Amino acid sequence: MKEIFGKAGALKKEYDWVKAAELYEQALSMVGKKDFLKKGEVQEKIGYCFHRAAFQAESREEFRERMQRAVEAYEKAHGFYEKLADAQKTARMFRCGAVAKYLGYWLVSDPSGKRKLLDESLELEGKALTAFWNLGDTQEYGKTYSDIPLVFRLRGFYEWDGQTLKGIIEEGTRWGEKAIVALSELGDLCGIARAYCVLATCLFFNEYCFIAELEEKEKNHLKVVKYLSKAVDISEKLGDAFLLGMAHLWLGINTGGEESIRHFEKTLECGEKTRNNFLKAGGLDFLAYRTAWKSFAAEDPDQRARLGEKAMEFYDRAQHHYKIMSFLSPRGGIIAPPGGYA
Repeated sequence: MKEIFGKAGALKKEYDWVKAAELYEQALSMVGKKDFLKKGEVQEKIGYCFHRAAFQAESREEFRERMQRAVEAYEKAHGFYEKLADAQKTARMFRCGAVAKYLGYWLVSDPSGKRKLLDESLELEGKALTAFWNLGDTQEYGKTYSDIPLVFRLRGFYEWDGQTLKGIIEEGTRWGEKAIVALSELGDLCGIARAYCVLATCLFFNEYCFIAELEEKEKNHLKVVKYLSKAVDISEKLGDAFLLGMAHLWLGINTGGEESIRHFEKTLECGEKTRNNFLKAGGLDFLAYRTAWKSFAAEDPDQRARLGEKAMEFYDRAQHHYKIMSFLSPRGGIIAPPGGYA
């Protein structure tokens, strides 16, 4: 089994998530019949691989098939953990439930259904984090926080009530800050960088929705940039192109002008390397946004036309990747194509 795990780890570094999942499935058959902890851990690995593989899909059908397999893997892990007798049982069950609900978000189409799944995911995540913290298992606490990377950002866009949104963001911020302290004490660089990226999505909403004073806004903004810059440094050190791409995507959103364009270009580069549709779509989408604004500001008619065409090219390419995930641009659109806004 050790050899299989080693091969799967090598495939993951090459972003070959489907083959890595297949190897973990082979390893599962070698786990002892009553070793429910190991069986659950392997099923979580399978689920994570199919989760990442889903975002490499070349069609909507392939995306749904892989995401469904990820959900099923976490549900099976939940079943194995349910058979445990030790204190880890409840925490791991809550985590698997939280991740499964989050992944289910990508499989439903109606906004109310998506919101419901995200709410259920957050509730279970909170229970899992509390349980791991009470057990003193800070490694699993940090892993749980980072294994549901977009839940706060996605849920935030479905909330119109300010107080409800504020509660969600404050909770996510508290969880994230605790995760970073705990992971820093453990020296888990990858975990720290992942947590920084998740926490940044909470601080984004905090700055734009709840901080009125300019000085406090700037303080929050500098904290976000600092965290994400650290995530970039760690990702480069680890050679993790996906994590690097996510850090650059959030940095691009939290900066402006040519600096943001450089971040989005890096996001796209990382998306191509990892074959990740979310990174490619995000990079292209925001490049379209920034390029369109450059076009509007250009005084020369020829330059304005060239930039406008380039912006539409970015937009069209972004929509191709978004459609595979059935995902709508969170920026609300700036370029009006014949069929309407993004």
